[in-house]
Amino acid sequence: MEKEYQILSHLQEQEHTSQRKIAENTGISLGTVNLLLKKMAKKGLVKIEKLDARSLKYILTPRGFAAKASLTCRYIKQSYKYIINVGNTVKNISREVQDNNLGHVFLYGTKDEIYQILKMFLQEEKIDFS
Repeated sequence: MEKEYQILSHLQEQEHTSQRKIAENTGISLGTVNLLLKKMAKKGLVKIEKLDARSLKYILTPRGFAAKASLTCRYIKQSYKYIINVGNTVKNISREVQDNNLGHVFLYGTKDEIYQILKMFLQEEKIDFS
């Protein structure tokens, strides 16, 4: 589903595109893009029009927009569940830190989105970290 979402997003952003451009911009192989576009056309998510003997036009249909919105919603729900699980894990760690009088937590790695989420939960639990 993630690959279909990437293709639908690309088609929404760039109406005049090619399978090769979709593959380059999404990181999906050209063969997979071809297969998924045909599959999405059968589902009515994408309309394929022949411009000339060598060129095709891919149009995101209203059903395609709805599918993209549904996939976006599903992604947001999964992300929210993930963040809740991280929060619960941090709460369990904070109990262990407090029960064992450990005092300090070390975060190792890049300071990306996950780091920010961990930092937020650790601050909420009043756990010292670095």
